[in-house]
Amino acid sequence: MFAFDRDLLVYEPGLFREVAWAGQQLVRHESASVSANGTTITIASADLQAIRVKPGMVAQLDALGACEIIEVLGTTQMNVSRLRVRLTDDPLPLTTSSTSDTISIGTF
Repeated sequence: MFAFDRDLLVYEPGLFREVAWAGQQLVRHESASVSANGTTITIASADLQAIRVKPGMVAQLDALGACEIIEVLGTTQMNVSRLRVRLTDDPLPLTTSSTSDTISIGTF
């Protein structure tokens, strides 16, 4: 693979917020079903495996900003990180927790 979506985020931090129409949007869920804590995001009404969410993609949270997807843990949970310098670096937890946020996951 030439580049992951998270690599695009390195060069253009606002890409997934400002040009979301250009990407293929895999999921968009409103605040009632989304919670974020540390490096884990839970989307109660999603099936992340069925919509093929993969490591290297970007999740855009309205309140918390963009983060890279590290691992899909199951149908409703995934591990994420604030943007890291290298893929091998430890995940960086989100700066705050949120029990109600809007999330979108798109891919270019």
